[in-house]
This record gives sequence, C-alpha cells and structure tokens, in this order.
Amino acid sequence: MDRRRFLAAVGATALTVFAGCSSDETPPPRKSSVVERIETGDDTIRIALANEPWVLSRYTPSSSRLAGARIDPVGVVAAKGGGAGSARGATGRAAGGYRDAPRTTHGWAWWHGGGYADDWYEEHDDETSEYQVRIQEIGVRHFGSDTVFRDDRPGAGPVDWDWTYRHPKHRTDHPIRQAGWYRVGAHIVGKDVDHDFQWECIDFELDSAGNSYTIENEWKVSPRI
Repeated sequence: MDRRRFLAAVGATALTVFAGCSSDETPPPRKSSVVERIETGDDTIRIALANEPWVLSRYTPSSSRLAGARIDPVGVVAAKGGGAGSARGATGRAAGGYRDAPRTTHGWAWWHGGGYADDWYEEHDDETSEYQVRIQEIGVRHFGSDTVFRDDRPGAGPVDWDWTYRHPKHRTDHPIRQAGWYRVGAHIVGKDVDHDFQWECIDFELDSAGNSYTIENEWKVSPRI
C-alpha cells in the first residue's frame, strides 16, 4: 500500500501510539524560520524576526480550511509532544555541549538535533508540510546563572514570561537589566490556516563585558515535529 494512503487511514490516535513503539521513530525538532537573529546594542536585546516566517509541521487542516492555504505537500496530523522527550540529540545549554552541537541554518546550536534528524526527515518527507505563519507575540524570560538555568531545565514551549510584546513588527528591542541566561520565544499561528503552532524559542547566555554585553551559546529550542 502507498505510504501516504496508509498513514492517512490509520488516524491520529494510532499514529501517536505507533510513534511511541520504537525509539528509532522518535521525531526530531521541527524546522522553522521565525526569529532571524538576536544581538545586543544600546543596552537592549534586539530580536530580529523573519520577513516571511514559516514552520514545518505534520498538521493537516480540515477540507473547510484548505482554501487559500499555501501547503507543500499535504501531511498527516502531528504527533503531540514537546518538552525534553527522549534524550536523543544535543541537549546541552547551561550544561555545556554548545561547541560540538549540530547547527541550524542560522548557526544556532540545535537542541535535540543531530544526524538522526536528517535521516528522519528524509524517511518522512511525505508527511510534513511547510506553513506560512504570523507571530502573535514575543516572550522574554530571564533565568539567571548557569546553576539556576540548569535547575529549571525548561523544555520546548512557553515558560512564565517576564515580559511579552504583542503583535511585534520586524524587530523587538528588549531592555537589558542584567546578565545571565535568557529565553526568547515567538508564538506563531497559521497565516493561511486556522491553527495555533505554539512557540519557537531561543535560549542564550548574555555576558557582561565592561559596559557592554555579548550574546553567547545560542540554542534553538523547538517542539518535536
């Protein structure tokens, strides 16, 4: 039987159970282009957003929501997940591992990424779809020192944000109050489909250097596709 027709027939519940049967089937973090870069200047954290943000997902819209949607190709319902999941792939951040971690196209360390991710995407390329998205809000959280950040160990998704910025434009400037570990998150929803794609996040360390700050150890933290 054709793989696409088989997967479409089994249903979302069966897919979730099937995905949990084998660690080899653990999906990698989803791919996206939402936050373009994070830098410092004038005592602010500058959060530059992608001009045309998108996310790769296994979400499938209902037939009533397909009109006008830019989807390539049609996939299957995404398996629910998030958080740390299995320990597969790079999991460093405050615990280290940044130097040897796999990289995203933006040059960030890829949390839970690794060689298995490319293999998974190649095997499941008929199940994923690229969606154009809008950024509803930006969240910023300051965690503090390495020790505090390690103890908190936030997984993928939102945290208790210290600050939020609704309906951001091309760039959001956040005032720097102190050094330490931060998370910047972008809440994304479908541009052409009625779906909440939740959050894409970047974890990084802000280091003080005299009267200025530098950004180090940037990690892209995404939910599993």
